[in-house]
Amino acid sequence: MNRNKLGQKAGLVGIVLNIFLFFVKFFAGIITNALSISADAFNNLSDAASSVVTLIGFKLAEKPADTEHPYGHGRIEYIAGTSISVMIIIVGAELFRKSFVKILHPTDVKLSGLAVAILILSIFIKAFMAGYNHHINKKVNSEALSAVVKDSQSDCVATSFVLVSVLVEHFTGFHIDGIGGVIVAGFIIYTGLSAMKDTLYPLLGRPADDEYMSEIKELVLKDQRIMGLHDLIVHDYGPGRVYVYLHAELSSSYTMIDAHKIIDAAERRVEESLGCKVSIHVDPVIADDEQAHKAKSIVKNIVKNISEELSIHDFQLEKTDVEKRMMFDLLVPFKFFIKDEDLKNNIIEELERRYPDTKINIEIDHGSGHESVSR
Repeated sequence: MNRNKLGQKAGLVGIVLNIFLFFVKFFAGIITNALSISADAFNNLSDAASSVVTLIGFKLAEKPADTEHPYGHGRIEYIAGTSISVMIIIVGAELFRKSFVKILHPTDVKLSGLAVAILILSIFIKAFMAGYNHHINKKVNSEALSAVVKDSQSDCVATSFVLVSVLVEHFTGFHIDGIGGVIVAGFIIYTGLSAMKDTLYPLLGRPADDEYMSEIKELVLKDQRIMGLHDLIVHDYGPGRVYVYLHAELSSSYTMIDAHKIIDAAERRVEESLGCKVSIHVDPVIADDEQAHKAKSIVKNIVKNISEELSIHDFQLEKTDVEKRMMFDLLVPFKFFIKDEDLKNNIIEELERRYPDTKINIEIDHGSGHESVSR
């Protein structure tokens, strides 16, 4: 069964089980007069709606790329996950409001063996749903299903609190149904915010994880003829729709045909291993220019003396009849302790003392979107 079919199956299972839980819990809330049980029932009803969103999300994500969406519809899954998170937060906020009102105006809870059995059954069903969706998610790696897993886990805890509060109130006479509801609501809201963070980050454009970046670098540099790489950028357009762009350094002695063959082979290695689309730009390097190598080494030492977090790439040393020019890109982390302009001026000032007859040109790149590796 393919990825989208598995996701749709998980959505259907969620719809059926959550609607069942809504009806039995709503009945239990009526016979016990327990607000926490009724609120928990409506929490399951919102979970059923979330499962509908999951089902629709996977269904829409199946759509192939088109004129308006050339990178496909994979990010719909992230939108679906965010929608689920919003529903979780809304339910938690409403439960908090009603529970707070009950703290101020408590009413007696009537214990029922049937209601207790329903709550215990609900805990087991939600535990099963958490495990089932986690099992499916290991195969499909979906942010939407990840949100469902977290919601099911929070529901297990929430219903456990409800069960305990009902039992304690019955046997002690203390009106804690409202307090239990507030605790459950807080837990539900926290879960919703946590799930929202996981689903919003891919939409905003989070960087690829370090392990994934390392795999790309290792695969590209497997060919010893590739001297280094930089400007490594990963774009995520949804599961299975990852696009990788980078610059690879090759000796300028290669013909265009040979360079093209080397880069084509590197692109295929990465695509076949990681299941992504890869585009590599060739940067020619004059390998036998001793003067350029020495100058590059000096620049690297100057940069490293400022901070180990800094690195350079695209280094060029040009000499014409009119002037000498030294050019390179400086990779600077976000929120670096030295301002860009001050950093650039400091390096230029140091280089001008060493190379007074050379014009220095520095371009600054920021963040993890411009990873640089040299042999």
